[in-house]
Amino acid sequence: MKLQKLVMIILVAIIATSQSIFAAASEKLPTAVRVDTTSAYGAVSSASATHNSYPASRAFDKNKSDSNGRWLSVIGDNMYLVYAFKEATLVNALTVVAGHDNKGGYNSAGRAPKSWTFEGSNDGEAWTILDTQTSETGWTNGEERHYSFTNGQAYKYYKYNCTALNGGTDYLQLWELEFYQNVGFENVAITRNDSSIFTISGKLFNGIVGDVYTIVNDGVTSATNLIQTAVEEDSSFSSAISNLEDNKTYQVSLLLQGDDFVFEELFGEIYTGALSFSNPVNAKEFGLVPGGVTVSRANADAYPLTVNYTITSTDINAAEGTTWQVPVSITIPAGSVSAVLPVVPILDYNVNQNITLTISLADGNYALPNDNAANITLINQEKLTIFNFANKREISLSETAIEKIGEGVYTDFPVLLRLPQDVSEKFNSEKGSDLLIKDENGTELSFDVESFDPAGETLVWVKIPSLTAETKLTIFYNGVENYENDLTKVWDDFVGVWHYSKDEAGGTVVKDASANGLDAYPNVAGSTVSTYEEGPGGLSALATSSAMRAPDYDAYLDNVAVFSASGWFKLPSQVNSYVTFFSKKTGLEWNNATGWYIEMSQSTTKANLVLTNTSSFNFKNVSQNWNYFNVVSDGTTVKVYINGSKTPVASPTYTIKSSGKEATISSSSGSYKEYRVRNSVSTPDEVALEYATVTDAQFFVFDEEQVVDAQAPVFNDPIISQNSDETFSVSVELVENTGDIGVIYESGDTIITNMIESAAQPGTYVDTPTNLPADRTYKCSAYGIAPTGTEVFARGGIFYNGDITIEKLSDANEYKLVPGVFRISRADTAYDLVVNIEIAGSAVNGQTFESLPSTVTIPDGSTYVDISVTPKIDASIDVDSSVVVSLGAGLYGIDASAASSEMTISNLVAPDGYNTWIASEDGFASEPTNWSMGRAPIASDKVLFDGDFSLANCEWDSAEVVTVASWTQKENYSGTVTIDTVFPEKGEFTSLNVNGDMSILGGTLTHQTHTANAKEDTYRLRVNVGGDLTVGAAAKITATGKGGYGGHSLSGVSAHGGSYNGNLSYGSLTEPYNVGAGASADQTYSARGGGAIWMEVSGTAFVNGPIEANGIEAWGQWNGYAGAGGSVYIKASSIEGSGKISANCNNLGQGSNNETGAGGRVSILLTDSEPENYSLDLVTAYGGKSSYTRVGGVGTVLVRSPANPNGILYLKDRSGSNKYGQYGYRPKVNQLTVIPKEQTWVVDGIVFGENSILRVPTGTTLSLTRGLESISSTAAAIDESGLLLDGGSLVIPEAENHTISGKWIFQSAKGYTINGNLTVTDGAGVGTMLLYVDNTNNVRTCSLTVTGDMTVDEGAFIRARRGGYMANGAATVGGEARSIHGGQNAQHKSIVAYDSFFNPCHPGAFGHDVGWANVGGGAVEVVVDGVLTLNGTATASSIAKEARCGAAGTINITAARLEGTGEIAANGSARNYFASDLSDGSGGGGRVAVRLTDADATFTEEWISKINAKGFYAKKAGAGNSSSAGSVYLQDGSKAEGHGLIIIRNTGEAENNIAFTPIPSLKGGGEKDDFRNASLSVEATAHVKLAADLKMQNLSMDEGTTFDLNGNNFVVTEANINGAKLRAGVYVPTDEAVAGYVLDTAEEPTGTLKVIGSALIIIVR
Repeated sequence: MKLQKLVMIILVAIIATSQSIFAAASEKLPTAVRVDTTSAYGAVSSASATHNSYPASRAFDKNKSDSNGRWLSVIGDNMYLVYAFKEATLVNALTVVAGHDNKGGYNSAGRAPKSWTFEGSNDGEAWTILDTQTSETGWTNGEERHYSFTNGQAYKYYKYNCTALNGGTDYLQLWELEFYQNVGFENVAITRNDSSIFTISGKLFNGIVGDVYTIVNDGVTSATNLIQTAVEEDSSFSSAISNLEDNKTYQVSLLLQGDDFVFEELFGEIYTGALSFSNPVNAKEFGLVPGGVTVSRANADAYPLTVNYTITSTDINAAEGTTWQVPVSITIPAGSVSAVLPVVPILDYNVNQNITLTISLADGNYALPNDNAANITLINQEKLTIFNFANKREISLSETAIEKIGEGVYTDFPVLLRLPQDVSEKFNSEKGSDLLIKDENGTELSFDVESFDPAGETLVWVKIPSLTAETKLTIFYNGVENYENDLTKVWDDFVGVWHYSKDEAGGTVVKDASANGLDAYPNVAGSTVSTYEEGPGGLSALATSSAMRAPDYDAYLDNVAVFSASGWFKLPSQVNSYVTFFSKKTGLEWNNATGWYIEMSQSTTKANLVLTNTSSFNFKNVSQNWNYFNVVSDGTTVKVYINGSKTPVASPTYTIKSSGKEATISSSSGSYKEYRVRNSVSTPDEVALEYATVTDAQFFVFDEEQVVDAQAPVFNDPIISQNSDETFSVSVELVENTGDIGVIYESGDTIITNMIESAAQPGTYVDTPTNLPADRTYKCSAYGIAPTGTEVFARGGIFYNGDITIEKLSDANEYKLVPGVFRISRADTAYDLVVNIEIAGSAVNGQTFESLPSTVTIPDGSTYVDISVTPKIDASIDVDSSVVVSLGAGLYGIDASAASSEMTISNLVAPDGYNTWIASEDGFASEPTNWSMGRAPIASDKVLFDGDFSLANCEWDSAEVVTVASWTQKENYSGTVTIDTVFPEKGEFTSLNVNGDMSILGGTLTHQTHTANAKEDTYRLRVNVGGDLTVGAAAKITATGKGGYGGHSLSGVSAHGGSYNGNLSYGSLTEPYNVGAGASADQTYSARGGGAIWMEVSGTAFVNGPIEANGIEAWGQWNGYAGAGGSVYIKASSIEGSGKISANCNNLGQGSNNETGAGGRVSILLTDSEPENYSLDLVTAYGGKSSYTRVGGVGTVLVRSPANPNGILYLKDRSGSNKYGQYGYRPKVNQLTVIPKEQTWVVDGIVFGENSILRVPTGTTLSLTRGLESISSTAAAIDESGLLLDGGSLVIPEAENHTISGKWIFQSAKGYTINGNLTVTDGAGVGTMLLYVDNTNNVRTCSLTVTGDMTVDEGAFIRARRGGYMANGAATVGGEARSIHGGQNAQHKSIVAYDSFFNPCHPGAFGHDVGWANVGGGAVEVVVDGVLTLNGTATASSIAKEARCGAAGTINITAARLEGTGEIAANGSARNYFASDLSDGSGGGGRVAVRLTDADATFTEEWISKINAKGFYAKKAGAGNSSSAGSVYLQDGSKAEGHGLIIIRNTGEAENNIAFTPIPSLKGGGEKDDFRNASLSVEATAHVKLAADLKMQNLSMDEGTTFDLNGNNFVVTEANINGAKLRAGVYVPTDEAVAGYVLDTAEEPTGTLKVIGSALIIIVR
């Protein structure tokens, strides 16, 4: 690279003599030289648009003095210029000169550049960014700014590209751009050859060429020597420095002379002699007294000299930075002969002896002495030595303990010390800071004080490094509180340790003693940890009333599958419940293959380790007393040890996976102690020993108490006083013995020891320190040394030897109770500093603002403490007030200029015309001081709750105040107003009357909560409003959870508007006022019912916020509980808004055995209008959700208005899985909406929604004033909503025609007659709904008689697809196998079918005992005196399911004639082909019977083909998972009873050949069938099996069908086999005429087919 000639910034005359060269170089020379940009070297090659008068070339004209020298570039995205050199030139620095405001009169500061890049290129196309600036602001007149950057590449083109200005709007304006090259040396080194000869070497950088000189100066004379001429880029130079005097310090510089510049740089000092050591001084760890050694040179030279050294120790545990600290190097100052190398001790408690430090000089720019080493001693001070403790006791293992330990060695093993009362009483600290425990080797041991009892036994866990049978301990106590013990170190190998200490009884947390802080809290918010009781081995333990849950600890384990978890439990006597007492799952996820838990099963002698729902391991020997468990997982095997046994009671092969769940470490019942999770695997010996240390109260034996040193000085605590000159004195009283005494002052890392007296006698001694650095906080201690050498301390107090100040940071405001803040400050942060304060001003402490103490503390680690002054609402004051806080005298100085400060409390004036709630704390309305008018409200008062004043909750407690003029809760009010209104029989305060408007715009309005297990109605919210009622979006009127728990006297648990598990609904439909029934009687769960709200409003009810009386849920260990909804009654002239009105059972229902509640009741009476401006979809009375069979019935919503004076009844619940959870169980008949006993409901209409069934039981009446036509539905599914007439009365108007319309089902379980014609249309149905049927008591079929004609339109139904048995209900009527009715499943065959062929009445049997989808079809009987026109579907087919499908049910129809285009079916379910579980199959066919009563009525061939009771063939699963046909009985009008045709018709697949259809039916009514006059047709690969001897008229069999005699005799009049008529005679299966059709699979095949014969002709279809 060729370099251009450089031009110096400062010209220096170069004279040939060395002296003149040095003189020039001694001036301050530049580190960079400017690059020549005149035309000789290059020019601007391109630029962005510029002002014509100020081109880009002006940026390089060196004119900075007037406006003609500037470059103006038109503003744009890129304002740039490119300078092109003639040859590639190095640039690595840039100067930018901005404009002058006084030059040209323009906004030069705005025109100055803000952001730019500086780029280089060798072709003008490809650019490399060399420097970027993005925020260059604040330019001043003519300011020059310099920018250096790294660049070693020479470029031919350089671009300055500006992208943003400083606000300018027209031009970029620059006066000058200057390019530079930095110059200098690199890799310079000075090396010593001998004591007086040195070599200096190095090289140049950035391509500079010049001559290099050395300059050597001793402070008096200097010498300049040429090293090398014309040194080029990257070339090295080297030269000896010689001819120097001995024993002298010189300063060495390098000088670079170029063509037009000179540059000098200093590189350090050299010494031409040998250094020496002298005066070694020992260091002392106590008091951190430094030691050191002196390093010297021969003379006090003019320049400093840096000296290097090394330091080594005789103790391998000692090290620089932990045991001592020294500077990196030391410097002998200019003008000095020597310097001290200081060695400052550090408190290092790993070193327990004096150590020798050897200091040696290291190589440097000097010679080393012959004796190049000096030794000093660092005198050790033990960590707050044992001499601070007056007493000690030796502790040894008991014989029992020695026997249990045996020859084992237990590393870092925690053991329990039970410190007796005579040791405990001499404690001062619960955390053990006045305790010291050592082992037999003198090692200080970490310990954790579990519980401290100075009047009893103190429990201390000690980690012993190596526990053997030889272990001995010594405990030191009765001393000062000095010892810094890290409690968590005991548990280094544990991720969590929960002691369940008695100190935690009654609290809300069980602390984790490990360093991880995984504290456990009650699962039920607000619960306490409960009570203390005696635990294992007599230790303290806790009986919990709520499950305790700690955070997930998996992340703290090195491997989640490798751990040991142990603990103690004592569970109460129990028979029917499970209690989980250690879990890394939740009860909701028992089938999740992650985590694990231990539970007490339904037994009092055994427990279970549960890994997954298929991996559960039982272990016995569990008692009703205390039990110890230890779960040890090594990654592949999980072992469970019980009660100290070394043999596991369970040892499954299993790898535990992370569940990511909280850890449940105790149940809501039982007692617990010492739960741990260890980050490693415990051995069987460790398990047994851990058990022994807890159960054996005599594991350790304590020797007699000893005095540590009888001659040690005994002090009273030192006393600090402040003198008149603001200095401090410390008074030390020596009470006993003699010794050297003094005072130790500590401030952070600074420790200063002042000795007062040697060999002092008892008496008082005073130290007034003058050597303490100012503005520091000090802790002082009396210090003494006994003649024996024992050192002792006595802690004193704390003082601050500087001035503190106080200042006001902010004023206070009564509005929103905004606090004001004072700040008291000091200069340092060491220790707590107590400050006295005095309070004055017009405001009254504790009255107009929250009470302030007379002292505050600046905490350790802080320079200040803030004092908050929080105002109180005080309506009696209507002006601003002041608070003055002054600093009181104390152990500190006070800055007189900042000794006090004043703040203002801005007053808040209550609104005129209102009696405003102003209580600052929750209070009663009867208290006069809680109101702005100084009295409780009266009838003429406008009551106001304003968030600016009303900051607390209000309880309206007085029956004397029953009327007010108006009521307003502003939107900014967030509190709760509780109205103590009661039922008339409970007291006088029955209602609150508001004569005007009532506006609830913010906060909550509610009533009192019922007491525990309250089964009577006591409290409700009843308000009469003379004007309008407004509920704002930010407010609510609520009685949610305000009922009791434990049921209601009118029913049982969890019932109100709906029923729950036989606890029937209660209360009024039209004017509900009862509270909802609570759930569990155990108040632990607090599953309260909803309360009661009654609002009578003369005007309009504007409802934009919720009005609610919901029941609430609570959780036990496994079960969830929920109370029923309460009551909401609203009477108003009209209603508007978008707020919700509800009386729901508000539970999520996700518990494994969730026990939920019913919905409540809502009644709205509008006196003057219809609900046109309010959506009734917002009104709900949902029943509770459950994953099992514990759902609650939906409550009632009744809306009355002028158009509907009797009201429309709305029944709607949550939909699908939102109601029934993961298993989809449906309600039982006793879990519906039920008309309460002896009640009559008269309504103008019913609207059914999702999952809503209204049951009318015996003794009740439903009156539909507008007939069946007034019932409609919004439900998505037909089977789950409708009217169940269950023995009660249904009253409808007399009419010729009746209609059932919409997606709901009319089910008359015990028979009902409709007089006239009936039309079923628009998706409606007559039949059965989906109920959970687990026994015959819960079966509800359908029986309906129509005296006229009946029409079922297309899309409408006679329907019984869901209504069959669940679980084992079918067994009670003879169903001996699942999925059986008329036909059966191939996997569950039985010869015993049930139900009559001629007059069937039973539902189908279940397919599985879990879930609603496996239910069998229901049963429906319809009698039509006229014509049945069936254009829709009559079906009792079962529902398709992946596996285990239920059997079809029953369709039994009698009609004069059958017409229409529909079909009749009771088919088995169509099993899902794609199911992965092929273990079970399809449901069997059901039973159909159709009778025509007109004498000439017959069945058309089309109808005969569309009446079926088929089975089903699962093609993918194969024949083994198919099912057989049920039966169809057809009897036309010409036939007498029993003379009809029985058809057994299956699916037609030849492979469907395993399942069979039994005939006759032997159970459930079938045993009464008389087949003698009936005929039988076997079709479509049906297979029939004879269950008993049978006689019929005719037999017809199609190809592919079979008839299994099964050892029985079958007699028919005529028989036709595949179109061939059999002759009279007796046939056996081997006869050619019947071979392949007639079978006999009995063990003794003695069956026969006997054909009697007649003149009749059999027609075979």
